[in-house]
Amino acid sequence: MALQGEKLTQAIEHELMLMLASGYEEAPITPAALHKRLVSKTIIKGKLSSLSSRRPLIDRYANLQMERSGIKSARDKNSAKQGRTRAGYKQRYEESQLEIRALKSKLDGNISTIIDLVRHLESTSPVPVEKLLAPHLLEAYVERNGASSKEK
Repeated sequence: MALQGEKLTQAIEHELMLMLASGYEEAPITPAALHKRLVSKTIIKGKLSSLSSRRPLIDRYANLQMERSGIKSARDKNSAKQGRTRAGYKQRYEESQLEIRALKSKLDGNISTIIDLVRHLESTSPVPVEKLLAPHLLEAYVERNGASSKEK
């Protein structure tokens, strides 16, 4: 027997509480997931659009669930909502690529600063600084030192 009106709203809210208790990883609150659960329990018989009038209620519980799982910013919430779609994956990939480029740029700047420090230490200290460097820094140091010594 399908429910209607206030009883349906109460049943939906009860199901949302169960999903909230299950957590974001196990039962993420989306209209489609909620609809599937309600249909399987024969609480409703209609299509997904039968939940559209209760969308604010669903969104409130979805936001609460995301906040409890550590997703707090609006950007992260939108990403989580879109994350299970092709567009969401594509957007996250593009954002990750931008972040990678920014981090590589910072790394290059940090390596340049360390190499400048090594050159200064090398000129003022008798300690062989090359032995103190990590392999990736030593490689960058040799590469840049070799280029500067060829220029001289």
